[in-house]
Amino acid sequence: MDDNIRNDLLGSLPVHSGETLELVCQEGHAIDLSRKFMPAAQRMTLGIPLHPDSMNFSDWQALPGIGPKLAERIMDERQKNGAFGSLQALQRVRGIGPGTIRRIQKFF
Repeated sequence: MDDNIRNDLLGSLPVHSGETLELVCQEGHAIDLSRKFMPAAQRMTLGIPLHPDSMNFSDWQALPGIGPKLAERIMDERQKNGAFGSLQALQRVRGIGPGTIRRIQKFF
């Protein structure tokens, strides 16, 4: 793939904090472009803020005090009722109160 075309393509994609882009080329031609977020544990280690609407089941479990059952309730709540929009909105999930928010807020 021509470097100018690759730069134009990648330059037009907004990349968010903690997000990665992977461009796979074969014989000089782009065959795949994918984007995903780094795992939460990696973002936490690097000091990259998390966002409650971009986290998956495993990401939630990387946070202190959140195990598989609570992570499942968080994912179910977001699926049923839409994006949280903010960390404070997590309190609509049974089992998350002000104490949990205080404990995890440094990662958001």
